[in-house]
Parts: sequence; structure tokens; C-alpha cells
Amino acid sequence: MTKPMQTMTMPPTAEKTMTRPLRFILATTGAALAASPAFADLNGAYYGDHMGWGGWFLGPVMMVLVLALVAGVIALFLRLFGVIGPVNRSNRINAALDLLDARFARGEIDDEEYARRKKALLD
Repeated sequence: MTKPMQTMTMPPTAEKTMTRPLRFILATTGAALAASPAFADLNGAYYGDHMGWGGWFLGPVMMVLVLALVAGVIALFLRLFGVIGPVNRSNRINAALDLLDARFARGEIDDEEYARRKKALLD
């Protein structure tokens, strides 16, 4: 004889903790929606003609400035972490010379090849 299958129920404390964030979201959204007519200024008594004298000019200028600032911060972090940076000839040559010196020290290349490759790098 088989036992009847039991259904899983959550303890009452778990149900309360799961609905708490949902209640908070609903309460704050409701409060924001209830207060929005107070901020709308429907008759224009405070804000006047909305954007004023410089609205159409200063809006795009500020957008470009903010985008430039964000791009600059990203570039700064990439440069700090070594992802991007100035690539100059001396850094590449020094790295190649270090590799050449290491190969010569390990005995992978002989004196003639070392001298020939070093001369080619420095020219």
C-alpha cells in the first residue's frame, strides 16, 4: 500500500518574508504615483515656459559633456589597469631584447645569431 503524496507547504514565516519586498515596492510606487500630481505643476505657475531661454541649447551641450566625462573615466580606468596605453617603439624593443637575452642565457641561440638579431632589433 502506498502512502498518499503530501503537498509541500511553506511555513508562515517564509510567506511573510517573501511578500515583504513586494509590499515595499507596491507601497513606494503607490506613494510616488499619489504625489506625482503635486509635482506636475499643471497650470505652469512655477515653471513658466518649461525650458527657458537656454533649454534647447544647454540640454544637448550637457549631454555631450556627461558622455565625454563617462568616456574619460572609462579610459582612465582602462589605462590604470593596463588594458590600453601608449604603445611606443622603445617598450616593444626592450621587451624583444629581454626575450633575446633570455634565449641566449638558456643556450637556445649561439653568439652569432644573438649578435645578428640584436643588431636587427636596434636598427
